[in-house]
Amino acid sequence: MAGTQPENPSIAPPPATITLSGTVSEFVSPGYDSAAVPQKGKMQWKQFFLGLFLPYAVGLFVILLFFFAEEAFDPYAFEERVIEVNEDGYFVQQFQVSSTMNLDYCYNNGPYSSNFSLSCAYDNYEDYENSWIVREYVFNQSTGENSWADIGAYSASNSTIWFKLTNSSIEEVHIALEFHDPAVDDHFFINALETSVCFLPFIYIGAVIFAFMKQKKSLGIGLLSALGVYLALLGALLVFLIFAWM
Repeated sequence: MAGTQPENPSIAPPPATITLSGTVSEFVSPGYDSAAVPQKGKMQWKQFFLGLFLPYAVGLFVILLFFFAEEAFDPYAFEERVIEVNEDGYFVQQFQVSSTMNLDYCYNNGPYSSNFSLSCAYDNYEDYENSWIVREYVFNQSTGENSWADIGAYSASNSTIWFKLTNSSIEEVHIALEFHDPAVDDHFFINALETSVCFLPFIYIGAVIFAFMKQKKSLGIGLLSALGVYLALLGALLVFLIFAWM
């Protein structure tokens, strides 16, 4: 077309206008997130009450364990019998006790008043078979003095006591004996239980340290509160005793 200059193919057309969308505030780099402010830990009430009542539960368990252990491993046996005289004038009674039990003492405990009393004494001059002798103490009203005589013995081999009173008119005697078993008294379980009680304070201190080290603050506070309650109750008891004695 006349008057029109031909286009120059070597010149590139101007670039199209670039439009940016979005705002600067919406741009967030995933590698530079701001750290969240840590919130203050809340009290874990389950842990707190566990620490508050656990020491008392352990103490109650140990007390009950001692109670049942003393029942199961009681080294003492107390026997009471009413012995009647036989045709030969002797009082004889056999006791069903362990062969390892030793006699501690014996005495007559009748519900009636009598002018004599019985006791068992250890005789160092006799052999073990007849080491325990039965003695009778009689009060003489005319002289006002006591007289005693060996009237029998306790045989450890068959757990039998026998004696013959000087007063032949008495037909029955109420007698009591106490036995002791040293083998049961030194039982391993009892000794171990008594020793373990000495370690309870150290176990308590270790539990408090463990609770705070494991970030169980509520449990540790509960354990310390248990000690505070114990000291408060102990102080209240002392105050009560002081006012009671005033």
